Amino acid sequence: MEHPMQHDLFSAIQEGHCDRVREILLAHPELVNARNEAGVSAVLYAVHNGKNEVAKLLIDRGARLDIFEAAATGTQDRVEQLLQKDPAVLNAYSADGWTPLHLAVFFGRVNIVHLLLARGADINAVSNNEQKLAPLHSALANPNNAAVAQLLIDCRANLTVRQSSGLTPLHYAAANGLEAIVKNLIDRGVDRAVKGNSGKTARDLALEKGHAAVADLLKSS
Repeated sequence: MEHPMQHDLFSAIQEGHCDRVREILLAHPELVNARNEAGVSAVLYAVHNGKNEVAKLLIDRGARLDIFEAAATGTQDRVEQLLQKDPAVLNAYSADGWTPLHLAVFFGRVNIVHLLLARGADINAVSNNEQKLAPLHSALANPNNAAVAQLLIDCRANLTVRQSSGLTPLHYAAANGLEAIVKNLIDRGVDRAVKGNSGKTARDLALEKGHAAVADLLKSS
């Protein structure tokens, strides 16, 4: 049964109201480990909404981090502890369909990405949700994560993997204006003319988003 203050807590998290979150937790400390109707924890919900200060508050208040929360927040000692306790969590899926590696790459936790790959995480694991993303898609979905994407590329991630809409890593890199990544993918032989399910090429997406330099790179030779 849902706690009567749970909705208020998640609303405060979404809005980034640290004082309100703190107030709710003072009155109802058990909510620090609350999960919403989708099974997503308060900590993970905070990180997904870009509310890192709230996530830190929840951790400081004693939130018990599982492997997904630890990966998403970059809490390396907790990741190591959980992997030692149960190595199977390395490639487990969260309630909303992500592996620890997906979360670490999306949130730019380079230390966790290195750790998970060193432990043998599946670099090409497909998300268990409608999006069907590989970790490389997740990295390229965040325009601030070019370095993480390059790490995955260097570690031999599948460069032509398609998600549910038929989009490849090249589509993602082009749409986000990641010129160096686009050039790298082209240099590695990726087909620049490949189309997603909608019929659009990576160049089409670059033009739509106003990334002229990337579009020039993607011109057919």
